[in-house]
Amino acid sequence: MTRPFFTTGRLIALSVVCVFSPVFAEDPVSTNEAAEVDPEYEKFRQHMDEYLKSPEEPSPEDPDYKTLSDYLDDHFKVKLGAGIRTSIRATEDSAPDGDTFSKDFNLDNARLYVSGKALDYIGFEFNSEIVSDEGGAEDFEVLDAVIKFEPHEFFNIWAGRFLPPSDRSNLSGPFYLNAYDFPFVQAFPAKFAGRDNGVATWGQLDGGKFKWQAGVFEGSNGAVNKQDNPLFSGRLVLNLLDPEPGYYNASTYYGAKDILAIGVTGMFQENSVGTLDAGGDVRESNNFTGFNIDVLFEKKLGSDTLDIPFLTDGVVTLEGAYYLYDDDDLDEDAQNLLLGETVSGDRNRQGESFLVLGSFLFPQEIGAGVVRGRLQPYFRYQKYDRSSSTGLEAVIEPGINYILDGHNARISAFYQNLDVQNGSSSDSFVLAGQFQF
Repeated sequence: MTRPFFTTGRLIALSVVCVFSPVFAEDPVSTNEAAEVDPEYEKFRQHMDEYLKSPEEPSPEDPDYKTLSDYLDDHFKVKLGAGIRTSIRATEDSAPDGDTFSKDFNLDNARLYVSGKALDYIGFEFNSEIVSDEGGAEDFEVLDAVIKFEPHEFFNIWAGRFLPPSDRSNLSGPFYLNAYDFPFVQAFPAKFAGRDNGVATWGQLDGGKFKWQAGVFEGSNGAVNKQDNPLFSGRLVLNLLDPEPGYYNASTYYGAKDILAIGVTGMFQENSVGTLDAGGDVRESNNFTGFNIDVLFEKKLGSDTLDIPFLTDGVVTLEGAYYLYDDDDLDEDAQNLLLGETVSGDRNRQGESFLVLGSFLFPQEIGAGVVRGRLQPYFRYQKYDRSSSTGLEAVIEPGINYILDGHNARISAFYQNLDVQNGSSSDSFVLAGQFQF
């Protein structure tokens, strides 16, 4: 199919050649000196010349084929990106009068991403988040600021602020879950958005068939942690089907991988929480111990597995996670406080929790015009059995996702029934979208 000469792709390519050619070129040399030409630069110029002159798109079947994005990734060491998640949420009895549905328009996440490499084995990642306080004032918060020393897949070191070794949901983050809301049953300690300051070593075998992570982090350094004891965290993951390379993971791959992954996480911090007397001195100091096991199964159902019209080549996903949090009975200590005594830490964290989720991604694209996507109905149930009698207890959540471009463009609509420990319950209806660039 022919196309107009001045397409968006051609204009971008022409701009890149004109503006960034000096980046690839060698220093100018005189006519009497032999210039050493970078072969990658020559390939790039040739590719761009052919792309600009040809009435057809370059063929992906060409063994030397690279997109413009491929060349930019190869030659530029810094990458930029952004992510936005926004929702409209109506929750029963949550309006200011206490009797009607709230109508909340939320900016759930607004993130800027920066990453790159100084050397092939030394990289960095700097991500930020726009946060709002109760008064509506907005500010930037450092999300990730990490130096990555990665000499070999078997042994790597990260240092700075980043996600500690933890559960699959936390290592997926809100943009890479199979549902919009982050699970409330995940209650591991964090400085901000699941992150903490520290250092970790990690590695993998066979491209991510087996992975391990271990780190030391700031953890809770409140008034009862007089010795400034750090948080220790570790995780093991076994992938029985396709591997999941790298430190992070996702909670769905939309059929790009067949996954059967089992992960186990443990955390410990001495004197993490406790109680203080009226003078601010430590009355009781308690240790924190956390444990998690999670399982993800995802399979694209070919005709040899499911030969049913409208279902063949669909993707089934099943996910489950169990959590255990132990604060040495901080909730009981909090109930026995005398006048003026206070609690340092979350008195409502101790307990057990779990989540289960199932979804099916239909293979057919539906839409109108240029807007095309696939439907993914899902169901998630979360339960938190707390030692205390305060806090959210259970959430029942049926919903549907409209997958436009994987995790980069997705629209979600879902219903939630929320049960609280005191016996009350409420309904919530949510329409949400997430986009990454």
